[in-house]
Amino acid sequence: MRLLIGLVITLAFTTGCTLISAPEVQWVDSTTQLQWPAPPDKARIIFLRDFKGPGDFEKTSSSQKFLTWLTGERDKKLPFIAPYGIAADGLGRIWVADMGIRGVHQVDLAKGKVSYIFSAGNTPLTTPAGVAVDVDRQRLYVSDTTLAKVFLFDLEGRFLKEWDAPDNFGRPAGLAVDKFGQLYVVDAIKNRLSVFSPDGELLRTITSAILPELTFSTPSNVAVNAQGQIFVVDSMNFRVEFFSARGESLGTIGSIGDGPGYFARPRGIAIDGDGHIYVADATFDNVQVFDNNGKLLLHFGQPGKKQPGEFSLPAGMTIDQHNRLYVVDSFNQRLQVFEYLP
Repeated sequence: MRLLIGLVITLAFTTGCTLISAPEVQWVDSTTQLQWPAPPDKARIIFLRDFKGPGDFEKTSSSQKFLTWLTGERDKKLPFIAPYGIAADGLGRIWVADMGIRGVHQVDLAKGKVSYIFSAGNTPLTTPAGVAVDVDRQRLYVSDTTLAKVFLFDLEGRFLKEWDAPDNFGRPAGLAVDKFGQLYVVDAIKNRLSVFSPDGELLRTITSAILPELTFSTPSNVAVNAQGQIFVVDSMNFRVEFFSARGESLGTIGSIGDGPGYFARPRGIAIDGDGHIYVADATFDNVQVFDNNGKLLLHFGQPGKKQPGEFSLPAGMTIDQHNRLYVVDSFNQRLQVFEYLP
C-alpha cells in the first residue's frame, strides 16, 4: 500500500500541469462535410459535429489513464438517455436537461470535464426539462415539470434558490433569459408564459391573442431575440406566436400541415444573430428556418438514427453568440451542433 501511495504521489509531482491541462475545443468533425442548401448553392448551415456521451466530451491524459489503471478507480459517467432542454455559453460550456438520468449534464468542452446536477438542495430532480443560462449574472435556471418548480443554480451547479409563480406553476417547461436577465417560463398546463425579473418578481403573464382560441395549447418552448421580441412555441396549436417586449401579440409563424413551412409537432426554438427563427419539428425530424415575417427560408435534416443531420424526435435548441446551433436529438440520445453562416 505504501508503495502504491508513493507511486501516485511521485506521478502527481513529476507530471506537473499535465493532470489539469485543458485541451482546445474541437468544434468541427473534419471527417464530415454537410451543408444546407446543398452545393452548388452557397452554404447557410453547416454541420460541425455531434456528441453522444462523456467519451466525446472528456479528454483524458496518459497520466490520468495510468492513475485509473493503478488505483482501479473510475468516475461513473452517464450518457444521454432522454435529453430535452439545452443551454450553452458559447465558450464551450453546455448544459443538457435529461429526464432519463433525472438530472442535468454539465459539460465543459474547454476543460474536458463532465459533471451532473441531480438535486436542488435537498430536493432530488425528477423530470428536468428546460435549462437557460445567464452568463452575465453567472446563473443557471432549470425547470422540473413534475416538481412544478424552477430552480436557480450558479454556473458550477451549486443550488441557490427555488422560484415559483405567485399562484404556482402547473408544468414549467421551456426557459429563456434575455439581455436584461429577465427569465421567461413556459407553462404547458396553465397555457401561459410568465416573465420574471432577475430578482424573481413576476413582471407579466402572456397568453395567446389569436382567435378563436385566445389561449396557448400546451406551449413547449420560448426564445427572445436581440430586440426583446418573444417567440412562443404553441405546440398543440401548431404554430409559433410572437410578441413585443411588452407582451403585445405581433402575429404567428406556421400552421398545421405536412409540408415545408407547416408544423406537426413543433418543439425547440432558437434565434440566430440575424434574427432568423429556427423551429425543430419532432414529427418531420427536421429544423425549419423562418424570417421575422414567417416566410420559410430553409429546412434541413431528415429522419434517421445514425448519420449527421439525421434526427429522431428533435427537442430543445439554442444558438450561442457565435451562431452555433445546438439541437437535442432526443431519441437518438445525442446532441448535434451546426453553424449558421451569415
